[in-house]
Amino acid sequence: MKIPVLIEPLPGERFRASGAAWEMSAEGQTSEEALDRLRQEVQQRLSHGSQVTFLDTEQLAPNSKSEHPLARFAGCMKDDPLYDEWQTAVAEYRASCDQHGA
Repeated sequence: MKIPVLIEPLPGERFRASGAAWEMSAEGQTSEEALDRLRQEVQQRLSHGSQVTFLDTEQLAPNSKSEHPLARFAGCMKDDPLYDEWQTAVAEYRASCDQHGA
């Protein structure tokens, strides 16, 4: 996953890196106007030395997989002859729960 990051220069040759929320927002009469005003705010910050970059969270934990832990089981029942019967039983059970308020 990549998280947008704003890097801003600070006095004293320091920098501030801000994640997801950059404390910037804009309003307008239309969504396009609000977006244009936000674009202007970003451009103003960029003109003063700020940068936009991305923090790759996979680099933080290179041994962890971004794949869902159950993803390896996806499709494992596609050729199972009991799959359709199981789906029918699940649908019947859900309908029964809906009828009885369970």
